[in-house]
Formats: sequence, structure tokens, C-alpha cells
Amino acid sequence: MESPQEYYRRCGPMTSLSAPTAEFDALPCDVAALCEVIQGVLIHRDMASFAYGVTLSDERKNHAHITLVRSAWRNASETIAASRS
Repeated sequence: MESPQEYYRRCGPMTSLSAPTAEFDALPCDVAALCEVIQGVLIHRDMASFAYGVTLSDERKNHAHITLVRSAWRNASETIAASRS
């Protein structure tokens, strides 16, 4: 049986990016800068109302449980690219 450390060292079906992308590799390595990028395009469903003043429908709240990271990343990278142009 594998240890928890071994288990969490790998991506699972929901968290895999499938293949590294140039956009992913271009993200900053500095934690503070990375947080700034992520907070500019993604919000946590449980923090949406009090931290961002955003009201999510029940459908959007539940969408978080079925969104693959690669899909969320694709949407976020499109948002990042659009904001830079």
C-alpha cells in the first residue's frame, strides 16, 4: 500500500493538466505573484460572496465539483491572455 505522500505526489483524473503547456510553464514561481495571477481569474466558491461580493447560482456552486483542472486551466489561461492584450 502506498503512503499518503506517494499518493498525493501524483495528479489524479480531476487534477491532471494532461500535458504541461507553455502558459503553465510561464506562471511565476514566487508564491505571492502566483496568488495574484490566480486570484485575478479564479474564485473559490465558498469565498465568492464575502471575499469577492459575487453571488453564485446553485448550478455554478455545484459546477466546482465536476470541473477538471485542465478545463479550469484552459478557461483561466484564456482570461489571462485576454487581459494581457
